[in-house]
Amino acid sequence: MRVVYNELIVQFEPRVPPARCSSILKEAGFREVERNRLVESKWIVRHARPGVAGKSLLVAADAFKRYKEVRFAWPNSVAEYVRANNPTVAARDWWLEKIGVNSGGSRVLDTGDPGVVIAVLDDGVDVAHFNLVSRVDAGLGRDYAVAVNQAGHTDPRPKIQVSDDEQSDYHGTACAGLVCSDGSEQQLLGVAPGCMLVPVRVIDGPALVNEGWVADAIEYATLHAHVISCSWTGTEHAAVVTALNDTAQGRGGKGVAVFCAAGNDGGSVAFPARHIGVIAIGACDHEDGQTDYANLGPELDVVAPSSNGVDVYTTDVSQPGWGYNTLAPGGAFYNGFGGTSAATAIAAGVGALCFSANPGLRADELRSVLQDTAVKIAKKSYIVYVAGHSKQFGYGRINAAAAVIKAKAMPPS
Repeated sequence: MRVVYNELIVQFEPRVPPARCSSILKEAGFREVERNRLVESKWIVRHARPGVAGKSLLVAADAFKRYKEVRFAWPNSVAEYVRANNPTVAARDWWLEKIGVNSGGSRVLDTGDPGVVIAVLDDGVDVAHFNLVSRVDAGLGRDYAVAVNQAGHTDPRPKIQVSDDEQSDYHGTACAGLVCSDGSEQQLLGVAPGCMLVPVRVIDGPALVNEGWVADAIEYATLHAHVISCSWTGTEHAAVVTALNDTAQGRGGKGVAVFCAAGNDGGSVAFPARHIGVIAIGACDHEDGQTDYANLGPELDVVAPSSNGVDVYTTDVSQPGWGYNTLAPGGAFYNGFGGTSAATAIAAGVGALCFSANPGLRADELRSVLQDTAVKIAKKSYIVYVAGHSKQFGYGRINAAAAVIKAKAMPPS
C-alpha cells in the first residue's frame, strides 16, 4: 500500500547550479520545501498551487520529464513495508538441500516423470494456483466430502473459509506445493515438480469426516496414482483398513506407495501410519535433531525434515482472503508450514522420484529403498538404532539422492 499526499522528491543531476534548480521548479509550477542534508541535489518540493495532491500531483510531476537536469521526480509518499521475515531463497529451500534434491542452491536431481502421478488426499487443493495448475491431472480431481452425484464432487478446491489453522480448508494446498510446485512463481519447486498431481479432498474444513468417504477416496486414488500422500491421522475403521490393503493391487499389482503422517502429539504412531501396508513418516528438524511433536514408535519407517525452529515454505491458497497467509503480499505462499504433514508430503515426493527412475519398482521395494538409503541421524545418546531402526527416527532421515540412485539400479521385478 502506498499513500501519496502533496510533496515530491526531485533529484537533480550532480553539479546543476542551485539557481538553475530553482528556475526549473518555477517553470514546472513547484516550490522548494527543503533540501536533503546528505544529498544536496535532492529536494523536497510542493506544487505552487494549493490543492495539488494525490493523483493530480502525479500528473503535475510529469512536467519534470522534459528537463535533462532532473534525474527523477517521485512522490514523497508513505508506504506499507512488510518486514522481511520470509526465508531467503537459499534458506527457504533448506529442506531440499537436506535430503539431497538440491546442492549448493541448485537442483541436482531430475524433476520426475509426468507419467508418475501423486494423489494428495487432504482438504482442498487450489488447483488454479499458478505453481500447481500445470501439474494437475485435468479431470481427475475429486471431492469425497461431496456426494458423487453432485456437481462439486469433481472440484477438489477449498470450499470453507476458516481462519483457524487446525480447522481450515488450506492444508492440502500446502502439502501439494511441497510435492510438486513447478516454480512458476517465487522459484518454489517441490520435490517432484515434473510429476503430476491428483488432488482428492476428503476433509471438509472443521466438519467431522465420514470414514466411508476416506475409504472411497483411497480406492479412487489407487486406480489413478502411483503414490498417495496422507498428511493426517484418524481413527481405525474397517473400510479404511480394507482400502489401504487394496492399494497393494494398484499399478498392475506392483502396489501404490502410501505415505502417512505419524502424527504430532508426541505419542505413538497414529493410524493410518501404523498400518502395516503404508510408509510411516516422522519428522526431524533442520539440524537432524528430534522435534518436540513427532510421534514415535516401531512402526516408523523414515523421517523427513520439517518445522521445529525453522519452518517450511510452500504454496498457499491464491484466492484473495483465503489461506494461512492472507496478510502477505499476494497471499499465495506460506512460510509457516511444518509438522509430520510437511514431512509426509516431502517423503511422498521422494517416492515419486524413485518411481520415475524405475517404473517397475514395487511399492514394498520402494519402502526398502527408502529404509536402506536413509541417513542415521542421532543428536542424543539415548537415540539408539537396533537392527538399523530407532523409535525416534525409524531407519533415519530420508535421502532422496541416494534413494533415486538405488531405485534406478534395481533389476526389474
